Amino acid sequence: MLNGYLRAFNENGGAGLAVFLRDNFELPKDKPEILRGLQSDQMGQRKLTGGYDLRGIANVGSNEAAAYIQSRNLGTWSRLTIYLAAEPPDYKKPTLPYRLVGMGTTDIAAPEKFLPQNRLSDREIAARLGKLLVALEKADNFTGTVLVARQGKPIFAHSYGLANRSWNAPNTLETRFNLASITKMFTSVAVAQLVEHGKLSYDDLVGKVMPDCPNKAIAEGVTIRQLLSHTSGMIGARDMAEKLNAPPTARTIDDQVRPFINEPLALKPGERFNYSNAGFILLGQIIEKCSGQTYYDYVLDHVFRPAGMLHSGFLELDIPAPNIATGYEDAPGKTRRDNIFDLAVIGSPAGGAYATAGDMDRFGRALMAGRLVKPATLALMWTGVTKNAQQNSEYGLGATIERYHGQRIISHGGGWKGITNHFEFYPELGVTVTVLSNIDDDPNAIANKVREWLAQGTQG
Repeated sequence: MLNGYLRAFNENGGAGLAVFLRDNFELPKDKPEILRGLQSDQMGQRKLTGGYDLRGIANVGSNEAAAYIQSRNLGTWSRLTIYLAAEPPDYKKPTLPYRLVGMGTTDIAAPEKFLPQNRLSDREIAARLGKLLVALEKADNFTGTVLVARQGKPIFAHSYGLANRSWNAPNTLETRFNLASITKMFTSVAVAQLVEHGKLSYDDLVGKVMPDCPNKAIAEGVTIRQLLSHTSGMIGARDMAEKLNAPPTARTIDDQVRPFINEPLALKPGERFNYSNAGFILLGQIIEKCSGQTYYDYVLDHVFRPAGMLHSGFLELDIPAPNIATGYEDAPGKTRRDNIFDLAVIGSPAGGAYATAGDMDRFGRALMAGRLVKPATLALMWTGVTKNAQQNSEYGLGATIERYHGQRIISHGGGWKGITNHFEFYPELGVTVTVLSNIDDDPNAIANKVREWLAQGTQG
């Protein structure tokens, strides 16, 4: 089935792909739009990638298989997984004839055994990155800014596409982008500073810091460390987005906390990772309680300014501000629409700060230089609390920790409608990689290629 899919995807410009999907996918007969959407998405991928080369088998199970594939046009790598219909009750034995019930690709950096042996100079990395981004821009798959810097000196810095399509205003290196969940890194630094100053402890229960917390389960069962590591058991990001988001006019952290604070815990605290924006918004309220400042003022005074992030901030979107990228989300008919009605008037401790790519590099360098928190504190923040075996990563206190070809990589992504970002840094190399975009695309594919180019030819 895997080989059949790749043949259909690759041969004759993907001409047989629609037929393959129709004949082999188990889909509801009364909802033909699902098949049409799948066929359209797959043909879009075929046009962008130029086809996939099969590089190796990652895993074979009783009713699933995963393979490493590489785009012919872009050179980017993915893990392709297919799932077969299986017999109840345990759904382990595939039904005959074989039928697909699921398929997905995940962008990855090249498996280390496939890395080329020749080492690249920074100039060669910049040339390759420029070629990749031009191809993505031409395919309408990237608009935004990419900055790769080593010890504060740019290896590559370039902007693509439009910041505002109504005014035909281009993205530039001065353009400020909505960071979405990258904002959580600022919140985690703010908490770490308050821990250093003795205002709270990572192992404090929420109720010790906020005696007036109305949710007894949170007050008596959830620690600061669990909020930072997404192990609090509080309502997850998807459920919150669907049911309990604060009104878009909420301008204070109290107003942002109010919709979810009385929700029952979804999981037992400490049980497992469950990504929760609610937990980080509650951290914002805790920062206000311990510091005596508003969350926004505290981050400005103690994170942005000490890091030299002079172009960053939490913007009130009904107040005109210069150099702002408008987000454009995918819409029907291969169009895009302004995301203004999907944004709050101001961001939260979980997401929505604005920054330039240059300011993100300054943030990374300030962390690594000890200007925001002490080295021992940073080491604790960058120690994994939970593991993601599938992605070979861990989540610490407000950051993802990975290792690739011997290099430690600290990162955080950020995404919302019309917003897709990725920020990572290599502490031992002094390298930061910032990908900020104002459309629905995939910044991870770009960051992953940079990983490969930095790693190839080096000793892992």
